[in-house]
Parts: sequence; structure tokens; C-alpha cells
Amino acid sequence: MKKTVFICTGLLFSAATFTTKVFATENLVFVHGAHFNAESWKQVSGSLSSNIQPVLLDLPGRMESENAEIITLSSSAKSLCREIKALEGNIHFAAHSQGGAIVNQAVGLCPSNQFQSITYVTAVAPQQGETAFGSLSKQDEANYFEGVRYNETSHRMVIGDSAKFAETFAQDANEKQKNILQRLSLSEPAHIAEEKVAFEPSNMERIKKHYVFASNDKIISLESQLKIAKNAQIKSVYAMQTGHLPMLTDSEGLARILNSIVLYPSQK
Repeated sequence: MKKTVFICTGLLFSAATFTTKVFATENLVFVHGAHFNAESWKQVSGSLSSNIQPVLLDLPGRMESENAEIITLSSSAKSLCREIKALEGNIHFAAHSQGGAIVNQAVGLCPSNQFQSITYVTAVAPQQGETAFGSLSKQDEANYFEGVRYNETSHRMVIGDSAKFAETFAQDANEKQKNILQRLSLSEPAHIAEEKVAFEPSNMERIKKHYVFASNDKIISLESQLKIAKNAQIKSVYAMQTGHLPMLTDSEGLARILNSIVLYPSQK
């Protein structure tokens, strides 16, 4: 904190004047990936610096009672826009997996003057005219369907085998973390990834973009992550030795990375 002190002394008065430097609020908006909700970020948000305001939100489709057939990339991005509309100060995003596509779509739908950075945490980052999962490999897709199946009636991707789901999403999880995974994981609206992303390139270019690689990810393989990052104008990169869910299996390590990105942008 900058403090300037002026002291005047005399027969009639003494006065002290203090001026304080005002810092902008740094909001970090956590955008969850498929099959999870805002609570998946809870451990990371709890380890952030007190100088960062965490914003955890649920995207549409977290409840089975919601009509998954009408939940799209754009409706998800519009929901994100509404949730952050009232935020004051700078806005940073931490987007996991499918959440990267939703944030990129939001850049095209929200007023984005406050957007300072996007950190893609082993996430997709589709560019103008691309779909969410167009950069993934056939092996990534096969690994995903080890534990997940499509339900035509509900228009949802349903976890059909929880053990295989855990093995492909978080093979590095310990028993406690596996229990958390089982409690948090849920079915996902199936049509979000079908829509093409649209945004004004100049709006995206001015936002600083960072990528957190998960070297052992089976859902978005390291090979796919490297391809995604190469096409996304990434400013800085970080590496974690985890599977697809570093927010579960190394939450403190991920929080340290996010603290650095948000609080020390000039060094990135």
C-alpha cells in the first residue's frame, strides 16, 4: 500500500493527510468442464490469494430436471454473461475442458472490456468457426466413451461406468479424491459441442491467454493440448503432472499458477 504523509505544525493546528493507492478488483471466474459443476473448483478457490475475488458459477444443465435438448454452446455462454454482468473491476477466467469453448463463445456475446485474461486448464480453445472438440484425437474420444454413453431420450451424456470414468478422468486420484469425484460428477447436456464458436477476432486478441498443460490427461491428451495451445495465441504456458482434473488432484499447485497469472500479469 502506498502511503503519503504530510504533517504541518504551528501554534494553531497540526494536520495529517493520508492518500491511499486504489487497486482494481481482480475477479477470477471459474468455468467448469463437462460432467461437473461449480463445486469442482472449490478446493482451488479456497487456496487463492486474498487479493483475488473468486467467482464460482454453475452453467446450465447441472440438474436432471433441466431440458438438455435446448442447452447449447450459445445458451451456456449467455448464462455466463448474465452471471458476470454485475462484476466490478477486472475479469479473469479459469476455464477447464469444455469450459474453454464456452468462455471463447462468451467473448463474442458479452461486453468484454473488463476481460483481462483466460487461463485454459487442459481445455479446448476453439477459434472462430470451430467446434468445441474438433481438435481432439480419436483416442481422446475413445477414452471418454470408456465410462460415458449417450442417452437419446434425455439428450445427455451419462456416466455408465463410474470406475472407468474415474480411470480416464482422474487416474492419479487417491481414494479420498475418488470419493469426491464420484460425489461431484454428473450427466452432461449432449449438444453443447455441436455449435461453432463465433467472436470478433480483435476482441479475443487483446485478452491475454495462458495454458495449463496436464501431462497425463487421457480425455484431452497432451498431444491435443499442444495443438490447441499452438492455435490459441497463448502468452504463457504451465505444466502439471496430473490427469484431466488438476483441480481435484493438485488443487494447491493449480491455485499457485492462477495466483501468479492474475496478480503478476506484467511478468507473464
